[in-house]
Amino acid sequence: MINSPRQVLFASLIGTTVEFFDFYIYATAAVLVFPRLFFPASDPASATLASLATFAIAFLARPIGSALFGHFGDRVGRKTTLVAALLTVENAPPGKRAWYGMFPQLGAPVGFLFSGGIFLALSARLTDQQFFAFGWRLPFLASAALVLVGLYVRLTISETPVFLDALNRSERVKVPMLVVFRDHPRTLFLGVLVSLTAFVSFYLMAVFTLSWGTSALGYGREKFLIMQLFAILLAGIFGASLAPYAATYLAKTYGLQYVGYYLSASAVLSLAGLAATRETKDTSL
Repeated sequence: MINSPRQVLFASLIGTTVEFFDFYIYATAAVLVFPRLFFPASDPASATLASLATFAIAFLARPIGSALFGHFGDRVGRKTTLVAALLTVENAPPGKRAWYGMFPQLGAPVGFLFSGGIFLALSARLTDQQFFAFGWRLPFLASAALVLVGLYVRLTISETPVFLDALNRSERVKVPMLVVFRDHPRTLFLGVLVSLTAFVSFYLMAVFTLSWGTSALGYGREKFLIMQLFAILLAGIFGASLAPYAATYLAKTYGLQYVGYYLSASAVLSLAGLAATRETKDTSL
């Protein structure tokens, strides 16, 4: 069976939307809920930093998961391990690889819209007491039901032509991650640099600004969530780990201008990585 473009693009978009929805509801709760419920109320700044630290720890699992599922994706197939980003690129027709590869990334802003929207709806319909007693838990319960999406992807998408061709030519390796580190360290390092500023930018805007706006600037929860939802509709940007924690620490310790320095430094590194990266759009997979 050959995957249709609509199947591939829709499945990849839904898959990354669910992934980022999970991260964003945790990020929002780490700012609005966890400091108040789970950390010392005597020092709000320390409570916020401690809460954001738990958010940063969650990202440590991402490279581990990527290595694990990437390994099995190369060993037993993309479909079996649901490696959606590879499904789109490897199903792309000639000249459409970048276009197909864009769709998984759209899941980030879509997931943010759903996350911010559900917290905004809860804030509008519940009292503060109800929100902190049970309301904030509802998005997490909703995300648990989204595992059905993974089943949908598994049942409707066939294996990619690139992987089937690799099987026919007996090109599978025993430990793909070791091959990546051994044979492609420069490409791996440049990929990190290129991605850095996009991740830092998004989480500064999505998490740090929510924390700073609802605490230091005194905005209400509903008002700031509305501002973020409107902002995320012009800006299709992605996510990342230590940016909210680092930005809060820098702002509290040295002043808000150091958050700008932090962002500028990450942008310079990303530009350097991008300038040193070779174009691959016409390279055969």
